Amino acid sequence: MSLPNSPGTEQQVPPPSTFQEAENSLRSQPRVRFSMQAKLILGFLGIALIAMGVMAFFIINTTRTALIDAANQNLLGTAKQISTEIDDYLKANITSLQAEAQITGIQDFARTPEMLPLFEQIRVNNSLVSLKNKDSYILSYSLLDKEGQVIADTRVDKTGQVIEGTMVWGPNEIPAYLGADASLQREFESAMTFNRPYISPLKFEEEGSLFYFVAPVLDIGGDPIGLLVARYDSEVFQNLIEENNDLAGVGSYGVLYLQIQHNFLHIAHGTSPELIAKSIATYSSQRIRDLQESHLLPNLPADELSLDLPGLITNLEDTLREPYFTYTEEGLTSQVAIVQLEEKPWLLAFYQPQETFLAPIAQQTTLAVFLAIIVGGLTSLVAYLAARSFTSPLIHLAEIAQKVGWGDLSARAEVKTRDEIGVLAATFNATTGQLQHTLETLEQRVAERTQDLAQRAIQLRTASEVARDATTIRERERLLNRVTQLIAGRFGFYHAGIFLLAGNYAVLQAANSEGGQRMLVRGHRLGVGETGIVGYAAATGLARIALDVGEDAVFFDNPDLPETRSEMALPLKIENQVIGVLDVQSKRSGAFSTEDIEILQVLADQVAVALDNARLLEQSQKALAEIDTLYGEEIRASWKQYLKTQTGAYRYLSGMVTPLTYAPKGQDNVQAASKRPVQDEQRLIVPLKVRGQNVGTISLQREANQSPWTEDDFGLVRETIEQIGPVLETTRLHEDTQRRAAREQLTGQITDKIHRAAGVDRIIHTVLDELYEALGTSRAYVQLGNMPSQAKEEKISNTDET
Repeated sequence: MSLPNSPGTEQQVPPPSTFQEAENSLRSQPRVRFSMQAKLILGFLGIALIAMGVMAFFIINTTRTALIDAANQNLLGTAKQISTEIDDYLKANITSLQAEAQITGIQDFARTPEMLPLFEQIRVNNSLVSLKNKDSYILSYSLLDKEGQVIADTRVDKTGQVIEGTMVWGPNEIPAYLGADASLQREFESAMTFNRPYISPLKFEEEGSLFYFVAPVLDIGGDPIGLLVARYDSEVFQNLIEENNDLAGVGSYGVLYLQIQHNFLHIAHGTSPELIAKSIATYSSQRIRDLQESHLLPNLPADELSLDLPGLITNLEDTLREPYFTYTEEGLTSQVAIVQLEEKPWLLAFYQPQETFLAPIAQQTTLAVFLAIIVGGLTSLVAYLAARSFTSPLIHLAEIAQKVGWGDLSARAEVKTRDEIGVLAATFNATTGQLQHTLETLEQRVAERTQDLAQRAIQLRTASEVARDATTIRERERLLNRVTQLIAGRFGFYHAGIFLLAGNYAVLQAANSEGGQRMLVRGHRLGVGETGIVGYAAATGLARIALDVGEDAVFFDNPDLPETRSEMALPLKIENQVIGVLDVQSKRSGAFSTEDIEILQVLADQVAVALDNARLLEQSQKALAEIDTLYGEEIRASWKQYLKTQTGAYRYLSGMVTPLTYAPKGQDNVQAASKRPVQDEQRLIVPLKVRGQNVGTISLQREANQSPWTEDDFGLVRETIEQIGPVLETTRLHEDTQRRAAREQLTGQITDKIHRAAGVDRIIHTVLDELYEALGTSRAYVQLGNMPSQAKEEKISNTDET
């Protein structure tokens, strides 16, 4: 079978059985779940629906944001409007009270209540009743003197009966300052002292929740002579809030809050008046008692005074930073706007459920779904027609590709168009032709690659063997010879040598070639930095490679190696210090590849490390030998001195150990056993050693009727005696340490007594007494300075007599 290729080129195709196997393999593969046509239709439809979804999401989200912003602005505007009404109400009433406090009759009555005629008192009282009746939320009007005593009130008469229009006087009917708590009394006094009006916080009393309007009453000179007090029912705020429900939109309502001790109290609520006087978060029991004593909370059980909504407190406290927030309670999400009143530190919040002003979004969602259905249907139709025209040539191309996959390299796709699909078909045809050409040279390339890999494996194995030898071979000469043989044999180089630095020369230490052996015999060496590539590498610490020695300026033409065509010198370095050079030479020009250079550099580094380890090992062994020698001499001297103080020998007989001062009879060959064991049939003598030094012997005796000594007996005795040496050495060192400690202690005691002695005679006397006590001397002589000979003799005579 002939395949289309370059003219005159033919290729053998696989046998028919191979085609059949490929076809069966392709047909046995699982088919895809969706065809390309279906995928294109689904892709177009997905893109359209995603675009619609993104657009719908963007529109809905934009609409939602706009509605929320509009609701925020509407709620905030309404809250500002209602807060202005509350502020105006407070301002108007306190201004009116200030004006009423300056009525002439009220001033005269406040100045001298008991000196006015009765009809004047009744007229003043009627005036107070008229003022009270001007607003249904006013509970009472009261006139107080400078001491806070009630001199007129619209609520009771002298006996305490409620009679409108009857005034009273005297301190016993109504308590001073209307019975207000201490903090409120101080505010009353401050208003009178500084001549300023005052609006009290919300107070909870028996009549309910109320607040006080206070204005000072002044005389003609402008000095305060009393207070005019109006008590207002807080129901006015509740009614004002309820009247404005739905003002900001359907379902909107207002809530008026009073802040007390990092918490908020409901003053008015547009939809839930039962929440009035309840706090948002829970107070502690002590705090509740304190607030109730100050009339800031109603006198109710603790569980009826709070709602436990700590999340709402955070939003309310952030009013100055952000006047809007979204709040969710019991599944209902509301948009909230808050403003703070000017006259009182109260917060007015306007709520509106999101479901009321976000209703248009639901309509938009329905419309978006309807449009998505229409667009999806149209997109599916257009996608089907486009996919059909697009996939037909691809299906044809897939069939041709399947034939090629089965092994029919003669199959070619028909190019009908010039678009991307036509280009794909032409490219496929070119690729099939290239595949034919590739198959022709594939085996040759595989063989070359296999040979390269085999060569690389040999080189890596060589590096591994050098690394192994570097850790096992300790003799330098043997290691260097082994390395040169491995490099030359495994890499195919005809010469490998290793130079080591000695002063200003690089001296050849190992080589594998015949010329290298001749150079070793005559002690071949090269000047560092002077001769050849090796001298250059030794001087600079850099690798030097000559792929063609004829063109290298520093190449040294060695008559012992006349066949060299390329050469490489690699420095052997330890911590940036050159200790030698690895020299490799080949008969071929350009014999060194990049891989050869990298692996040989690794080998050079390993050899350098091995040489340095061998040097360090030699130095360590020499140092250990010197230490052993010095330590052995010290041990011998110490034991020689120690044995002078010990008993000469010990004898064991019948279970008893007896010290001896002489060698027993029959132990004449013990001295001979001090160097090596002595053994006969009944007696066994073994040397006793400490750290290799002989310090004695142990002689064991058997009776004549007992069995002779065996090798096992000798082994047991020898192993046992080997354990005695370290124990004896430890004991000697311990006793020596104790003696030194005792001597140092005695020296310290003598020195302490000398320091306590007063005068030279006393010091000398103390020294001689202590030395006599410690050393047992009978005579002593102490001389200070030079003495005449006769005087010296007399002094000695006197000392002898002493």
